[in-house]
Amino acid sequence: MLPSVLPPQPAIQDASTTAEDLTAAQGLAKVTSPSETPLFLCTLPDCFRLFPNRDRIMAHRKRDHPSLPEEIDAKDANIMTWNE
Repeated sequence: MLPSVLPPQPAIQDASTTAEDLTAAQGLAKVTSPSETPLFLCTLPDCFRLFPNRDRIMAHRKRDHPSLPEEIDAKDANIMTWNE
């Protein structure tokens, strides 16, 4: 399970993974779709919390970001999802 907060950090190149490592890991991977794995990410500065549905992220924004201007809140700005 992913943590509820993912700190932003730059990506680094993987220089140690071999073809054998990738072949061995194929049995561990799972392909999913938005309908099977709903995901909503709050992308407001220093937040980056993950939520399983739109209701939960909207409750989070009202509780944890109360100073968010109403016109931005109404537009669902700063929400990233692959479900819509």
